[in-house]
Amino acid sequence: MKVDAIDDVAAVLRSAFEAADVPVPDEAALTVPMLNVNLPIDDLANRVADLLKASDGRWGLFRADDTIVTVDEARGGKKAMTARGFRTWLPGVRGVFPVAKWYESGETDEHGNKVKKPIKGELTKDQAETMLDVNGVLMAKLPRLNAINAVRLPVLDAVELDERGNARMRLLQHGYDAPTGIYTCRGGVDYSDAMDFDEAVNYFWELFRWFGWRTPQRDFAIHLSAILTMYGRGIYAGKAPMHFYNANIQESGKTTLASYVTWLTHGSMQTRPLLPDAEDKLMEVLNTAALHGSPYVFFDNVDWGSDPVKTVLLDEWLSNRERVFRKLGGNNEGAVKLRAMTLGTGNNTTLSADLQRRSLIVDLLNRQAGADRELPKSVRLLDDAFFESEKNRSEGLAAAWALIRDWDTDGRPAWPHKELGSFNMWSRVIPAVVLHAGKKGASANWNCMVVSPNENIGDRTAWSFGSWRSWRWRSLVLERIA
Repeated sequence: MKVDAIDDVAAVLRSAFEAADVPVPDEAALTVPMLNVNLPIDDLANRVADLLKASDGRWGLFRADDTIVTVDEARGGKKAMTARGFRTWLPGVRGVFPVAKWYESGETDEHGNKVKKPIKGELTKDQAETMLDVNGVLMAKLPRLNAINAVRLPVLDAVELDERGNARMRLLQHGYDAPTGIYTCRGGVDYSDAMDFDEAVNYFWELFRWFGWRTPQRDFAIHLSAILTMYGRGIYAGKAPMHFYNANIQESGKTTLASYVTWLTHGSMQTRPLLPDAEDKLMEVLNTAALHGSPYVFFDNVDWGSDPVKTVLLDEWLSNRERVFRKLGGNNEGAVKLRAMTLGTGNNTTLSADLQRRSLIVDLLNRQAGADRELPKSVRLLDDAFFESEKNRSEGLAAAWALIRDWDTDGRPAWPHKELGSFNMWSRVIPAVVLHAGKKGASANWNCMVVSPNENIGDRTAWSFGSWRSWRWRSLVLERIA
């Protein structure tokens, strides 16, 4: 007496091909993998690990830090796999048939052999918990999940080099990308990867030119660098400086500009408060962002009155590559890599000397309140209707990729000026892309690192005659390059 020979051979073939991490032949793929739930736990755990270990992430189960997770495509996040969930996920999603025992069906195959058929069983809670243990074989064999993207974003390939010997630039496709460990959600906003470079430069300039830039080339360049810093997170290592939108009056469009940055890449505009004398609250915000792998932290309408914004917590958040925190419910400490971009907005806001050094500050000057300003009829308003349109988001994403793609195609022209301390890796990429876009596409010097000639921006408490001389020299330089 034996199990049907064809199914038996196919099951063995399927298991062997999956264990070797190679494509499964059609005849083997049609067979549901069997799992004897009565095996010793070590054998059972190894069998399940072999069924789920495909490096291309085809089964949708991953290891992220010290947790086994699945991807929530609708929310664009990850969900920890629980023992209770794993008991139903394994047969329901992976398609594994848990076998409690076999019985003689009374049927015979074409060779006259009696056929045995399986009786369905189930994993116990203890079995599931053992398999999901952080030190188990399943965790060791699952593909690593490093990030989840809501839309296709560019990366530098971790393995493959281009013809110039550089890490290859490419736009991720939907699903799991094994070389980077990044999962790109399906069903979100998609966009063209072939927008013309000049069209892309013109798109961004026409969309934002009517905002109240104090120094148009400089301040627009910083805003463009904010867009590309968020969109191009996969093409530079390390941290990025904070991008802060500082305005002279309310209704200046500062929140709209910062919101565009987060909306374009992530489809969200979640803001947080940054209050004086509230370090505990700030600690909670930053720890939550670190634990959840948030792509950005956005502090809106920062108002510390006449006092400068001064917080060691934010200084460390901007410059440190890892964050150490105490895990909830225990005494153990955990550490996660920090990749989030930081944005802020305020009116006549003063930043401490340390924060100013770690920031690029957009300087908005409006001589009329928003209700009194008149704009040409051709101007596209960035209102609620604009942000509700997937077409607008698709166009912006296509334009962002076109700027990065052209910089790469032209040999990645190097950043010719001084790098920003603590953000050297970022300085070599994003400012270079912005500068290249301005020079080639607009015959303009879009230098996002130029210091504002406005004596009231940034750290006014440190203003001195020496600062005035430095400001005057920078102003003359700015006038020459404008």
